[in-house]
Amino acid sequence: MASTQPPSFSFDDLVKEISANTIFIRWIGGPENFSKSVLVTTYYLKGQLQALIEISIRFPEAFILFVGYHVKLDGTGGGDMQPGLTGSCVPSDNGKYEKVSHAAVRELIEETGFATSSLQWFDTSELDDKFGRHATIYLVDASTIEVAESVPIVKGESTKKVSVIPYGTYEQIVTIAKNAKPVDEDEGIGYYAAVSVQHAVKMLEKARTFKNRKSVFVYDL
Repeated sequence: MASTQPPSFSFDDLVKEISANTIFIRWIGGPENFSKSVLVTTYYLKGQLQALIEISIRFPEAFILFVGYHVKLDGTGGGDMQPGLTGSCVPSDNGKYEKVSHAAVRELIEETGFATSSLQWFDTSELDDKFGRHATIYLVDASTIEVAESVPIVKGESTKKVSVIPYGTYEQIVTIAKNAKPVDEDEGIGYYAAVSVQHAVKMLEKARTFKNRKSVFVYDL
């Protein structure tokens, strides 16, 4: 790990750091630092790579919020990170599912303590991509993200998956990473990271080369 960010660290200096291959990471209850290698999950959802490519085209200097998970007590598994937030539409007692957009906002709140009223649906219907599990994907402009007024915690899993990918300037994403916290400790979140969209694309491009869809790999910068 690189040294802790200096107090006078400026955005211009940060751009130089990023160009020198670094990723900002803030551990829950731990230090803020820059990493030159990270663990990335090979499990991702259909359309996530294309969504990141779309962001990289529209906003080539954007950063993406990644969520990282705890290493298990035995030292195995975990420690890996994924783009944005992933969750499920929870079924109700009558067998119906919550609205996908509601699930997206709820997952954002549960995993970061932040909310948004501006989801951008990413259309995957025309994608000719057989990689990844189907999910509804939303992009979220970081400028629309604010502290959640209420924090609902809903338990339940389903096959109806949703992915929320916050993007914005370095300052915006790092501000979220520095202040985010999991509302539900069962989420197993260990850290938040700000990753340049260019690196995010490379991570998912590499992830899809692995046959094992539930493993991790080291992404060296």
